Amino acid sequence: MEVYVPHIQQVVLQFQKWETGLSDISNDDPFVDRPLANGLEHQDTATALNDLAYLYTCQQRFQDAEPHGRWTLEIRKNVLGLSHEVTIISLHDLVHIYRKLGMEMHVTQLYLDAAKAGDRTAQKELACRYQDGIGVQMNSEAAIYWLYKFEGAELPEAPKLL
Repeated sequence: MEVYVPHIQQVVLQFQKWETGLSDISNDDPFVDRPLANGLEHQDTATALNDLAYLYTCQQRFQDAEPHGRWTLEIRKNVLGLSHEVTIISLHDLVHIYRKLGMEMHVTQLYLDAAKAGDRTAQKELACRYQDGIGVQMNSEAAIYWLYKFEGAELPEAPKLL
């Protein structure tokens, strides 16, 4: 495992430089910065940012992981669409980070976005959140609506949400 530490340290350093605009990476550098090489809206950029968010999350550094997770999700929403499987995985990764940071309103908003895109896990979670008032005001009608959506049934009229 120790053999990877210098590489990980280099990757973290390069991302920090890149974020602050101080990157002086050349194409001769073995650690070419993928965001600069492929552009800010490229799938490889999202993958690199996701990997960095994962590294910070594994280290329990959720404040550091959050912006990378958020940026990963935005790129993937723009490139792949919200209903794409990889985008939904990124959304759930960001949900985990937000939960660790106690940002329940953000969690609920992400679940709402995913539920509207058809993510059944998010629909079920929203039903529970509306029922218990987690990250949102209690709303039994909304809880029932999302539970019906999760079950694949339709209600005659959708309640006003958020």
